[in-house]
Amino acid sequence: MGMVPAELIGRRLTLADYEALPDDQDYEIIDGVLYVAPRARYDH
Repeated sequence: MGMVPAELIGRRLTLADYEALPDDQDYEIIDGVLYVAPRARYDH
């Protein structure tokens, strides 16, 4: 799982940022930090 700290983008992420993300991975925003995890393969 990777993360994008607020220091890289200069602000905390919001629900609007989350809704603008593509639907290709699993995303979570916790305390303004974006966490990204690859999705499980279909045959998983």
